[in-house]
Amino acid sequence: IFAVSAACLLSASEPDGFIEDSLPSIEQLTSNLQSFCPFLFGLFVALTLRRWWCVRTNGIGAVADHLVDVCCFLTANGARRLPREQDWQLFKASLDKVIRYGIASLTCLAKSTRGSQASLDDLVDFRLLSESEKLLVESAPPQTRALCLWCWMTVVATESMEMVKLPPPNMNILFSDLNEGMDGMHKIHQYLGTQLPFPYVHMITLMVDLHNIVMAL
Repeated sequence: IFAVSAACLLSASEPDGFIEDSLPSIEQLTSNLQSFCPFLFGLFVALTLRRWWCVRTNGIGAVADHLVDVCCFLTANGARRLPREQDWQLFKASLDKVIRYGIASLTCLAKSTRGSQASLDDLVDFRLLSESEKLLVESAPPQTRALCLWCWMTVVATESMEMVKLPPPNMNILFSDLNEGMDGMHKIHQYLGTQLPFPYVHMITLMVDLHNIVMAL
């Protein structure tokens, strides 16, 4: 648009001729572009916000919600079926591991977006992981560290329910929550690893540049 306007202005013998012959067409094109751009930009903003909200609710929200559900399920069954103090203390130690691993998995999810150089030392400082556990988690790729912790949670939770002698059919709820929590992490990685189509982003960039040039005219 800028090049066409410059060519029309240079080819015109007088500025008045440019105003009479070419300027109305350029103004009409400018008006059409200004009417179309808000519609296109609105779709882009809506798509971006929808992706963010899905990550927040179906991803991070699902992981946190199912972590709470798992802890509630374990506590309810352990408190009701373990009358001996010694068994209850052993169960509390297992429940503490589940809670620590769950919180650490959320931290690992956040750190996985910062690359492989993100340190896990703060997880040891906050006593979410021991030094040996941190080394084991660091040996896994950044994108799988949170899943690794949920696998540990599955093992500890299963052993806890075996300790209270919970009938296997009643453990379906536990495994369902564990699986849905891991599905939430898969959704997060899917959104983070799948960018918007390049032609669409390229078109948005082109329209932004054209819009800025038109507004400058």
